[in-house]
Amino acid sequence: MLSIIVNGLFVSMTLMPMAVGFSLIFGILRIANLAHGELFMLGGYMVWFLVALHNVNYWLALLVAPIPVIILGVFLERYVFRQFRTMLLPSLIVSVGLILILQTGVLVTVDLMGQGLGTQRIPSPFSGSFNLLGVFIPQTRAFVTLVGIAALVALLAFLRLTLLGKTIRACAQDPEAASVHGIDINRNGVIVMAIGTGLAALSGGINGVVFGVGPYMGFGFLLTALVAVVVGGMGSLLGTVLGVLIIGFTSVLTSQFIGADFSDVVVYSVLFALLVFRPNGLFGYLIHSH
Repeated sequence: MLSIIVNGLFVSMTLMPMAVGFSLIFGILRIANLAHGELFMLGGYMVWFLVALHNVNYWLALLVAPIPVIILGVFLERYVFRQFRTMLLPSLIVSVGLILILQTGVLVTVDLMGQGLGTQRIPSPFSGSFNLLGVFIPQTRAFVTLVGIAALVALLAFLRLTLLGKTIRACAQDPEAASVHGIDINRNGVIVMAIGTGLAALSGGINGVVFGVGPYMGFGFLLTALVAVVVGGMGSLLGTVLGVLIIGFTSVLTSQFIGADFSDVVVYSVLFALLVFRPNGLFGYLIHSH
């Protein structure tokens, strides 16, 4: 039982930072940025570049790596996505183009560096495992789990307890009313994009230690994160958190009792079954209240 809880939390936290970042951006800006996975991938590659190729301390690399990704995200919000706010289909089309551009850019860059196009390993600052009530937990997995939890708590505390966070929530609930009351919608949009892309880059940096980094790593993670976001309800942070936990524990339980090969089948079956009864997800009604 404890091993299921530990593994369920680990799988959930591999997705959590990226999923809540995507949900935050969609909930505030109404942008469906499918290139969010590529920002995740860039974060992983930045950490790999600093640690594996330049012997930078992993912890320092994890702090520094999200910065260029955040700058890119802010640039995209300002000069690409801003004109498509609330326009779902155009933002989807633009983001698909960005996926191709960013993937190709990484492929060309890594090839020119002579590093090969396969999965690259980020040297882990951890080794071994520890015993928790009879369950042996790899230190790297514990690290990913704790960082995911910490990122989630920090984001929720920021949105709930700070003045800036409250203005961001006001923009989500009623952008026009927020603008009338003097809240700068565009400034908040930049901040939200910075937070969302920063979470994606951080997630790439911590997951790269476990799974390695590759040019196409973002797609698989984003696809699973999107399932969690849809299950919870697009644009609802609470729903996304619950959706990630549902998907994470469903995957682990399936692997434990049926087989790992059936994990994706069961996860998507849960998605389809839920959407039959709740087409907007568990908390999808929040979108309409916005």
